[in-house]
Amino acid sequence: MQSKNILSELEHAISTRSGETASILRQVTDLFLVNAGRYSENQLGIYDDIFAKLVERIETRARAELAQRLAPISGAPRNTIRSLALDDDISVARPILTKSTDLDDDTLVQCAKTKGQDHLHAIATRETLSEKVSNQVIKRGGTQVLDTLVRNQGARISGTGFRLLVEKSAGSDLLSEAIGLRKDIPEAQLRQLIMKASKTVVQRLKAADPRHASLIDELFKTSETRKTVAKRPVAKSAALTEDEIRALAQDKQIDDVIGAVAQLSGLSIGDVESLIMGRWSGAVACLLKAIGFHLSTLNAIYCMRLSDSQDPDDDLVETKMEFHRISQPTAERVIRFYKVRRLGNTAQ
Repeated sequence: MQSKNILSELEHAISTRSGETASILRQVTDLFLVNAGRYSENQLGIYDDIFAKLVERIETRARAELAQRLAPISGAPRNTIRSLALDDDISVARPILTKSTDLDDDTLVQCAKTKGQDHLHAIATRETLSEKVSNQVIKRGGTQVLDTLVRNQGARISGTGFRLLVEKSAGSDLLSEAIGLRKDIPEAQLRQLIMKASKTVVQRLKAADPRHASLIDELFKTSETRKTVAKRPVAKSAALTEDEIRALAQDKQIDDVIGAVAQLSGLSIGDVESLIMGRWSGAVACLLKAIGFHLSTLNAIYCMRLSDSQDPDDDLVETKMEFHRISQPTAERVIRFYKVRRLGNTAQ
């Protein structure tokens, strides 16, 4: 039978038996499930058209029942699955968002962009998640959603995603600990997390993994060293050249690089450390341009914070673009203004 004839008969059945639309949907679903997974693309298209006609005429409870029945099926009508996943009512969307293997990443991203926390939480529980979907969930998710996502070992998280997670974990020990326990967290983000985390979280991370223990000891030893160095007067004549600083960065001598940049810029070691060790932005470009560094040195300083297996993230590209845009005189004025403002705040 042709699709046009089937739809015509369906329209007639709906119009003459309007109170039985849910029952008709149930019968069509029963018929579909008999041979689910064995339909051709054309046959699936016919079912898509039929379900579309019925779904627009049924109440929430019937849509939720349809979602429950189609969610575990591989090879369900794609447009129907997409429509149910993007339903505003979470009782309809949840089964599809949590279970359906027929959902594509574009639909999941659209859902994460436009729906509420319940929809985001359902997505976060999926058996597997791509970095593309995880990133969008991380951008909009609240603490409960993020905690679920982080504990989902089937969720892939990019370097950008981990950086945003660390920023959003402030004030939540449970979330901070869950992020720190991820085996795939890049070392740069783990370092940032440890330095921001509460003592309770640091102790738990240290007890949970030898890798954390050695890194925590190193970080806190380094932190104490920097505090000691910061109290010492620095002789201006001892300033390193750009070539020497670039070489130190290439050898991953982070403390020496931070101290040298602080000396050359006139900023405190704490301010320079915060800029260089955090997410890079125009502020870092401005700092290094004001000193008179070149792009090769900027690149070396960025990469010294990464592990050997870790690739640069998109913040390096953004910083390089800003470095090209800004002139050195403008950068110098910005840094002077920053120092004056800092002195004013300290004096108050």
